[in-house]
Amino acid sequence: MKGDYKDIIRLATPILLGGVAQNSIAFADTAMLARYGQPELTAVGIVSVWYLVLFMAGFAFTKGTQIFTARRLGEQNLPAIGAIFSNSFVILLALGLLVFLALRFGSSYAMEWYFEDELARKAGTEYLEIRAYGIFFSFTGSVFLAFFLGLGIMRVLVFSMLLMSTVNIFLNYLLVFGKWGFPEMGISGSALASNISEGLVTIIFVVYTLVQKFHIKYSFFKRHVLSVSVASSLASISFPIVVLTIIGLLGWIVFMYFVEKMGAFDTQVSNLVKSLYMFFGLPAWAYSAAAGTIISNLMGQKLYHRVFAAIKNIAVLSFVTTVIVSLPLLLIPETFVSYTLNPELKSLVPASVPVMYVMVAALLVYSVSLIIFHGIVSTGSVKVSLGIMIVTVFLYLVFVFGLFRIEGLSVAAAWSTEIFYWLLLLLISGLYFRTGRWKKTEI
Repeated sequence: MKGDYKDIIRLATPILLGGVAQNSIAFADTAMLARYGQPELTAVGIVSVWYLVLFMAGFAFTKGTQIFTARRLGEQNLPAIGAIFSNSFVILLALGLLVFLALRFGSSYAMEWYFEDELARKAGTEYLEIRAYGIFFSFTGSVFLAFFLGLGIMRVLVFSMLLMSTVNIFLNYLLVFGKWGFPEMGISGSALASNISEGLVTIIFVVYTLVQKFHIKYSFFKRHVLSVSVASSLASISFPIVVLTIIGLLGWIVFMYFVEKMGAFDTQVSNLVKSLYMFFGLPAWAYSAAAGTIISNLMGQKLYHRVFAAIKNIAVLSFVTTVIVSLPLLLIPETFVSYTLNPELKSLVPASVPVMYVMVAALLVYSVSLIIFHGIVSTGSVKVSLGIMIVTVFLYLVFVFGLFRIEGLSVAAAWSTEIFYWLLLLLISGLYFRTGRWKKTEI
């Protein structure tokens, strides 16, 4: 890999298509449940963040798997790739069990603390207790995803994610509303649909790996590849990434906690905008995932002089793409906000438009900030990245606590915290990247 525009687009385009499909799960959940009822809409935006925090504990670990895989591929050390995969798989299964227990038996306590609305609290608990069973598919599938990303194998990712999206939307329709003879399950049906679609993708990953004989080529699960030393090296990179990811998401949970205290109406507005925020942030996410493979591969080849140029190229593409896809949000915001709503919730549309404008501004900063920060992570400088995240989140929380003390704060003004967060992360990350100290990182 050279890290030029051709490499970036080749990797980022399939990731983007897969990300669109994957995020359609949250999109479909919000769309279906907005038509089903207000308590469910209030609940789903919050509980999806709770689930995301726990899921990201596993998914962030596989970021280390991707970095190691791409680095060893750059070094042409193929046997080491099998050891990375095998140890990651075992560790993620163990983590999955812990997350399952937390979701299955701790959700009711968490929701009781979080929600004041009793109906929303009940709906959130139902959703999480069923989603708990899908965490095993999510975690094991994430290991395969990191493996394929590290090697630059993209076609199977696009196919599987598109299939997952289609199955999820179809099953949401059947199970939420009870169509075609299926039981009407409401928010529980949405959770079950997500579990089934994620399970299907995991099966596809396993079958593809067996057909392509990757398990033989890279010696998966051989006795000699399951080792404490490999697991320890992997954990030294991956666990700091897990911690920094959770810290970042906890900042979002605190924000949503304060929004929920503003009232059900403002919470529903934020939940609608949040689903769009995640969806239109996908281009930057795809480019950051591509950066993980490209930067780590260049580091493995010791082509340090190309790393800075690659990061710059990725950031430019990310910003330009985000500008293009965000234009419709500025021109016809009402159309996007009203995509889910039944007539009873149409009052959310005018209140959501100002929030949309703030969201677009945040997206533009996010599109560059995410690339620079993930560029640092991809070099293997995870302890530095963790320090940057801790400082950023601390200052962000100070800003949030101060802002929400303002009497009569509007939900649009509350969303300005996203602009503050990404600007701060961009500033600190950019300053460190220019020092060049990341060149000395060995993994």
